[in-house]
Amino acid sequence: MASRATRNTLILLGSLILAVPFLVLVTRVGLAPMAKAGVVVRATARGTRHGATALRREILRCRSTVANPSKLPVSQFFEPERSEEATAVSSSPEEVGPGFLENEVFECSPSVESWQKFNASAVTAQDLINMIQSTIKTPEDALYWAYSLGRVGFFTTNGILGLIAARLTGSIDTQLGSRIAQGATSRIFQETITTFKQDLEWQKDGYFKRPFDLDPRHRQYNPRYVTSRMARFARESTGVLSRRFATESVNTSHWIANKLYPSYYQDTFHYQTDGWLSTDSAKVYEISTETLFLGRQDAMQRSSLVPFSKFMSNFKAENPNSIPKVLEVGAGTGRFATFLKDSYPDMELTVSELSPYYLEEARSNLNYWRRFSQQNNKDHGPPVRFMQAAAEELPVEDGSLDCVVSVYLFHELPPKARQAVFDEVARVLKPGGTFILTDSLQKGDRPILDVAIGGFSKWNEPYYASYLEESFVGLAEKTGVLAPGEKHLSSVTKCISFKRL
Repeated sequence: MASRATRNTLILLGSLILAVPFLVLVTRVGLAPMAKAGVVVRATARGTRHGATALRREILRCRSTVANPSKLPVSQFFEPERSEEATAVSSSPEEVGPGFLENEVFECSPSVESWQKFNASAVTAQDLINMIQSTIKTPEDALYWAYSLGRVGFFTTNGILGLIAARLTGSIDTQLGSRIAQGATSRIFQETITTFKQDLEWQKDGYFKRPFDLDPRHRQYNPRYVTSRMARFARESTGVLSRRFATESVNTSHWIANKLYPSYYQDTFHYQTDGWLSTDSAKVYEISTETLFLGRQDAMQRSSLVPFSKFMSNFKAENPNSIPKVLEVGAGTGRFATFLKDSYPDMELTVSELSPYYLEEARSNLNYWRRFSQQNNKDHGPPVRFMQAAAEELPVEDGSLDCVVSVYLFHELPPKARQAVFDEVARVLKPGGTFILTDSLQKGDRPILDVAIGGFSKWNEPYYASYLEESFVGLAEKTGVLAPGEKHLSSVTKCISFKRL
């Protein structure tokens, strides 16, 4: 017991030390007063007809107020979209975005209204500390915050080192690096703290367990493991930034010419090296995306576990002697699948992914989770199965699954493929089954970000612009059998569910 307590104390102190640069930046720079954009959401997430009309007016007023989007905070994720199309104001209902319109048909959790109202304001480090302290009721809560702030400190530092590496190699100029760093400090830190606060509340509400990698015996606390990942990221960030900010046209075609993959897949998304098709790409992906979001991506994608917990409760009540069959499509490196399996081990989980390299990384991550859970004498349930397949063409029998989950897939699909995936999900789900879709925000989900959110397309996301306008309700209606369920927001991530009729 003494040894465990000592390790926890050391990791707590280490995490807080990593968070120091974050607190210093906030104290010195402050957080941009986004409230100047002038949006205050006065209607509830679903609201009455009068409330919905009022909210529509507020959305349009927000867009007209932000006349110069270049003054919006710049972060690694959001860049100002300076086109006339992005700043145009219209009274058409469609112009408020699918994220707003769908609130009328989904059962929206309090998180929807909370994030629609959220404005990063001018706060000090003491304000953020007070926010954190208000949530700490137990030693476990304190450890969670040490873990979370440690992630912020680590990934912020990692991002800075990546910028330094890119500058030293001449991939970007000094002014650009400073501009990216300033944008990161202006809004994202307050948003990150709010994201962790919500994540902790959901854990306390019993929707999912505390992150299993909070345990200091996890490999992410091993200096050798961490150093190797950071070195990979430094190399990758140099290449990505040089391609993103190149003054000449960049060839984004894939290094493999073949007919095994859909044409849309044969692109180097995000300007990442080798696209989805190499071991190096798979091994650097997680640290790259977590650095992009300053350590909050795990918390955002865990929002998927809120509707999943309700699915599991209903399934167990209706089928007390059975375990559900669950499929995650486009699972990438399997990071989310480890949280899913850790919180709900008693299920038959299949992880599918089109890239064999990412699928191998997913198998590695889940095998590590399994060994780690055995070490802690935790139930790990039936073994996970793996499947190489495109989400729109699954080698699965009709009506054979109880739940399908998709995390961060749809924004990288062209419109026809999105509909094809919905059709395929409708085919493989049993009547009464659940489809959980988690992805980037869309226009109307958080109106104050509507002007800036389109900038992500500049990071070689060829289908992101159309994704922002996609109606998931419309895709579901075309299947004829998928009905809207519930909706949740977590920072720049949305989670919606559908029921198979």
